Amino acid sequence: MLSSTGFIRSNLALHESVLTSNACDDHCQGNENCLSWTYDFVDQKCNLKSSAHLSKYTDMTLTSGYKYCPESYPSCFEEGLDVAGYNINNAFAHGISTYDACKTMCVQTTGCTHFIWRIFDQLCVPKSSDVSKLANNGFLLGSKTCPVTRGKMSVMTHTK
Repeated sequence: MLSSTGFIRSNLALHESVLTSNACDDHCQGNENCLSWTYDFVDQKCNLKSSAHLSKYTDMTLTSGYKYCPESYPSCFEEGLDVAGYNINNAFAHGISTYDACKTMCVQTTGCTHFIWRIFDQLCVPKSSDVSKLANNGFLLGSKTCPVTRGKMSVMTHTK
């Protein structure tokens, strides 16, 4: 979660009388079109967003988060990065709807050490290395060694 941060635009739904930022995250998790959210703890409003790539602004009354992002960001995965090459025998799959499912595919693929997950079309590509990183919006680069997230990317805790 991002304290003192609001996301601009891409409003999807507004929930009122929401008591905590975790409850706001729950609303996002329950909405298939939600990719991020902003919670106002003074007004107790939760604004669900239809995009994960939004401009940010500082406001002490707000907390924001991503549907598919662990609290340990960026220590366990990196947003906006792809890996050139290192695909494993063209092993890839469309329709992988969660980061955890993509990680599981990596764990089950021989030689996989990392993976990229493209959020907007749910593409998962296992990789044998992450040495040739390149910027690419809409991608998450993850590691096989990261823990799973109990189904909600925004509540993962990473320990080294």
